[in-house]
Amino acid sequence: MESPDGLLIYATTIGPHSHGSNDRVDTGHGTGAHGRPFVDFLDTGDIPNQEDDLPAGCECGPRTLSRTALTDAVAKRARHLLVD
Repeated sequence: MESPDGLLIYATTIGPHSHGSNDRVDTGHGTGAHGRPFVDFLDTGDIPNQEDDLPAGCECGPRTLSRTALTDAVAKRARHLLVD
């Protein structure tokens, strides 16, 4: 997503949350576990001591994304990015 000034913004949900059609049919819904939002600028410019790792998650647990790798992928218009 972009800010009104055209800056790229990284937005995700951290923690347990539903995954739409990936949910298992025997998994209870509406239990209050909706995760929490995380929002940050993707390009931090000259902000000192800004961490490269951005929190992310998948069905196998918490992960991180490299801010630098994600910025490069956006610049290349990559539609997919492998997460270690």
